[in-house]
Amino acid sequence: MKKMAMLSLAVALFIGMTACSNKLAEGPNSNTETTFMHLHGLGYSADGKRLFIPVHNGLKVYADGVWSDAPGEKHDYMGFSAADNGFYSSGHPAPGSKFKNPLGLVKSTDDGKTIAILALEGEVDLHGMAVGYRSYTLYVANPQTTQR
Repeated sequence: MKKMAMLSLAVALFIGMTACSNKLAEGPNSNTETTFMHLHGLGYSADGKRLFIPVHNGLKVYADGVWSDAPGEKHDYMGFSAADNGFYSSGHPAPGSKFKNPLGLVKSTDDGKTIAILALEGEVDLHGMAVGYRSYTLYVANPQTTQR
């Protein structure tokens, strides 16, 4: 667990240094160009072997020293929160997606390959959001009024 905490801290510091830059965050084993322009979360897979970083053009995954893109559409994830059964998020749909803008509250149980709309599609973009890792209790801050 201490090793995971140290890795998380190192990644957070690295991201903090590159978040406002246009430079690529590539390591020697990278198989994709990974740019961190603006982040809206950070989370581990349930097995603790993959780090997920939501960015404006999808979900980036770091595993075994290699960066890759998560499967699925390249949604602009906001309020990203990992849980032991997947992740919860909000944001804006990828170009050409069937989903309404904004996404509302979504969930994925397959690393982003698919998302399920839980509520508020087309109504709200939740930037301030957290979820209980095992309880799945959602905490949101919505500065906007909704149409309901």
